[in-house]
Amino acid sequence: MRAEGRFFEQQRHVLAFEDMRVRAGYYSVAISPSDGAIWGSFLGYPNGGVVRLTPGKNPPETAIAEIFYAPVDDPKAAAKGYGPRGMDVDRNGVAWVSLASGQFASFDRRKCKGPLNGPTATGNHCPEGWTMHPFPGPQFRNVNAPGSADAAILINLAPGAYTAQVGAANASGVALLEIYEVP
Repeated sequence: MRAEGRFFEQQRHVLAFEDMRVRAGYYSVAISPSDGAIWGSFLGYPNGGVVRLTPGKNPPETAIAEIFYAPVDDPKAAAKGYGPRGMDVDRNGVAWVSLASGQFASFDRRKCKGPLNGPTATGNHCPEGWTMHPFPGPQFRNVNAPGSADAAILINLAPGAYTAQVGAANASGVALLEIYEVP
């Protein structure tokens, strides 16, 4: 049973009849073509991640948010990453996220073994949903964590012609620009 209008802050003990307030300032937002859910990535270290929001028939009373933290230091996670940036959602409802840890990550909630919402869904409840795809470049010197010194930006563009401009103040050099279509 849900107590209408009652919620708890993330730092407080979970009560089964209350909702948890999800505080996540979206870095990027995408609508899932598979079910119309609203996805957003949010910054944070160590706990950046993605949020999936299903508005329901009468939002905000019927909205359900699911939060999934990137597995930066989760011992149960097969792969680790942090610092979500740009994000998009493919036609299967999988969120694709560029990570500051030098990886391109996919999050597929269909792989989650436990409940997706409710009192036990605290954000770290689905490390199995994350798959890390390291960028091809080398890692920073003296860094043993997985990933790469490479970086990426994930943006959703309408079909058309675009110009990419790369630069830095008072600097010169060579930049590599690669463009991919996310499935």
